[in-house]
Amino acid sequence: IIQGKGVLGLAVPGCPETYEEPRSQSRQQQQQRDSHQKIRRFSKGDVIAIPPGIPYWTYNYGDEPLVAISLLDTSNTLNQLDSTPRVFYLGGNLLEAEFPETQEQHPQRHSSPIGRRGGQQQQEEESEEQNEGKSV
Repeated sequence: IIQGKGVLGLAVPGCPETYEEPRSQSRQQQQQRDSHQKIRRFSKGDVIAIPPGIPYWTYNYGDEPLVAISLLDTSNTLNQLDSTPRVFYLGGNLLEAEFPETQEQHPQRHSSPIGRRGGQQQQEEESEEQNEGKSV
């Protein structure tokens, strides 16, 4: 870490996402401790080693920008799920942008490029066809 301070979170396989109950019943000493998550504080001068393939996140909680040097072996198969690097958003990936084939499986209703008038015109044409069929 060149500049700044913050926290680092690791999603380590085999580490359940559960929380431990408070250890003390006293309100003054009551603290919720999380013995399962791997969250560590870091500051300027720290060297952090993250195993290949382990998802991680960082958060800057200081008053200055966080500057870090990151070295990554992109040829290591543990660092990629496939040969195409993908962007990951903490809120989730945009399925439509990343996987267009999913749109074919779950088609969405879209309004006609003609707009409302086009739908009204189609209804009028269908109505005329029905009326013609009755009058013959």
